[in-house]
Amino acid sequence: AIVDHVSQQSSIKQIQDVSLGLLDDDLTPWITESLRRHGMGLHPASGIPHSATSGGRLVEGVRNVLATDSAESYLALARHPDVLSRLPIRTGRDDQRKLVLGDLDRWSTQRQPDKAEDTHSPPALLHLREQLEPLKNGEDSLLNRVEQYLQVLANLLGSDDDGIPLVPEGDGEVILETLEKLRECGPCSEVQLSADNFASLLSDLTASSMIPSENDPHAIQGLGWLELAMDDAPHLILTGVSEGKISGSYISDPLLPESLRRELQIPGYEERVARDTHLLRNLVDGRRQTVVAIPARDSQGNPQLPSRLLLRGESGIQRLRDFLNPKKRILLEEELNPTAPELADLGPPTWVDMPSPEKISVTGFARWIVDPVLFQLERDLGCSECHDRDRQLPPMAFGNMVHWVLEEYGKSDQMRDLENREDILAAVNSLLEKYRNRSLALHPRAAVLVQVEQARARLEIWADQQARIRFKGWRIMATEIQLDPAVCKITVDSGSLGVSGRIDRIDFHEKSNRWRVLDYKTSDQGPSPEKDHGRKAGKDQDWKKLQLPLYRHFAPTLNLGGKVIPEDAEVGFFNLPGKTSARSIQIAPWTENDYEDAINLAHEIVSEILDPETRALQVLPSPWDRALAGVVIDAEKSLSALVEDSSAEGAE
Repeated sequence: AIVDHVSQQSSIKQIQDVSLGLLDDDLTPWITESLRRHGMGLHPASGIPHSATSGGRLVEGVRNVLATDSAESYLALARHPDVLSRLPIRTGRDDQRKLVLGDLDRWSTQRQPDKAEDTHSPPALLHLREQLEPLKNGEDSLLNRVEQYLQVLANLLGSDDDGIPLVPEGDGEVILETLEKLRECGPCSEVQLSADNFASLLSDLTASSMIPSENDPHAIQGLGWLELAMDDAPHLILTGVSEGKISGSYISDPLLPESLRRELQIPGYEERVARDTHLLRNLVDGRRQTVVAIPARDSQGNPQLPSRLLLRGESGIQRLRDFLNPKKRILLEEELNPTAPELADLGPPTWVDMPSPEKISVTGFARWIVDPVLFQLERDLGCSECHDRDRQLPPMAFGNMVHWVLEEYGKSDQMRDLENREDILAAVNSLLEKYRNRSLALHPRAAVLVQVEQARARLEIWADQQARIRFKGWRIMATEIQLDPAVCKITVDSGSLGVSGRIDRIDFHEKSNRWRVLDYKTSDQGPSPEKDHGRKAGKDQDWKKLQLPLYRHFAPTLNLGGKVIPEDAEVGFFNLPGKTSARSIQIAPWTENDYEDAINLAHEIVSEILDPETRALQVLPSPWDRALAGVVIDAEKSLSALVEDSSAEGAE
């Protein structure tokens, strides 16, 4: 709105003709960023609070670490640019250097730590903890705390030849000056303080310090409320004139209520209102050109109302009428770059010309069916999300936890032959505790502990079903069986492609000589194979997945204890849903024609992968900016939802 007003006023010849009234400090960062996007700047006359500078964020980061010792606080401190540049880089098993933030984010996502102390902490985190060690002791004198803090800054940022920390230029000097003043406190320097109390003291002392910003001749001058009356720019834009932002509120100070103020003749709320009413009337009615820009919402997204002070004076009622009249109220919407083409006009991402892969996973076929470009982004180029936003195990990690327990159960000759339900339950519970101790953080988040108990509840349902299966004569022959791409190949005219995969479980019924190939599913609903793969038995429907048909196709290549799995083995899901009412074992009812159709589709996909000339690239019907919001689609379920939403919109 500010940019639109400046650009639409022909009387504004130069940037010095405009002043910006900043009545709401919370809006200043948003206004600054908006102006920056349009090639303009903002020069706050009062400066920038130290808490909003690089040095202020560093002080606050150190304070949070010392106060909480949480993994989240360490991850935030590691993201400070000056700290990040000095963190050690780990080299993986493949001799490739791991990015520091990626390493930290993977640790946070996979192990879900609440506290920073962990047996599998990344080197960068261990380095950070070591650099903060000078402050990690009991109570100490204020003078010693100053020296310890300077040492921590030198550890984190480096130091010059004189041992002075290399704090950020400009705003960092406030930190050093404040520490020097604390050092000169005289008798108070012997006061005993804990590390987090000292860090909080330093943060409080520096937070409100104003750091002068460089005067940019191409920047709009931003003035505070009491400074505006003395400004002589012909155009004024008042921002943040919302209720409660001018004069404050009438809420009494518990230590100095309004009644006591009046008795002591100390100016209070009424005096502030009178002062601000006078200033506002002079600005609105006395200027050549004054525009009041009222935000619809504050920085937290809460709805805003115009200040009641705008209603005072002879023109107050007319202002209210204009505000309530949509025809007279000017609504300005920000356009980041009107000349930039829309994302849709750029078209979807295109296939990158690169060598064909040597293998494809059984789940990779589903990615290709959805869209070949997404397949290449994720499977060939390795594009995937990496962040630390999760505060609990993501669905895949939760499933991996349950899979690991059942894999270990199936690998143990002693466990997999158990028949009593209580013995089976005790076995999987012991394995779950083992997983928790080896794969989760030493102090995991509370939500993760709840997930462990949720997994325990699902394993209890599994134990019931496993006992019934054993009673019926079914026996686990193997778990987590890898398909060898060198043996499992799909051959077409243009070549062959290996198929990789991991079968969760293979069962054998000796009396009937029947085999079952099962895939564990930990989703809440417990889907059927038909619904999951998008194909009903005997129906001419398009396949969404080929996982189970491919398992059945390549199962005869496996040799389990001298036994060969027949070509007509049963395939299905062993569901571990959150509801006991859901069916646990669901065998796919597909016909031989269905399986043949699935394998033919797999051959067509392999032909398209190996022969770019015959590749018929599909595109998502949903907008690409939605489809690629996280670089790749994390789950086929999410992608299906996008497609269904788009189809519904098209139908309307």
